[in-house]
Amino acid sequence: MEGIFHPFLIMKPYKEKTINENIFERTFLENNSAAYIWHRDEENRKITVLESGKDWFFQIDNKLPEVLYPGKVILIEAHVFHRVIAGSERLKVEIVKESQNSKSWIK
Repeated sequence: MEGIFHPFLIMKPYKEKTINENIFERTFLENNSAAYIWHRDEENRKITVLESGKDWFFQIDNKLPEVLYPGKVILIEAHVFHRVIAGSERLKVEIVKESQNSKSWIK
């Protein structure tokens, strides 16, 4: 089926481990920043940096990029564009997706 686009065949630029229904660990490998595109998510998310190589950044739409370092916590509102800017070595984060039943940590 040459020439037909199959979106389900596109590889994500990270590896993901499911901890439970709302908590995930993602590991991003050193890569070309072009692999990490602007995107938005359907739910609020709390991101905690577990490990960070050199020069990894996080950027929310219309804001300057922020350096990522172990222990940094980022709160992302649903439907807000954001991206990761790749550095060297690897980046490992914990992602907590806000469930419908939980109290929002974003005001």
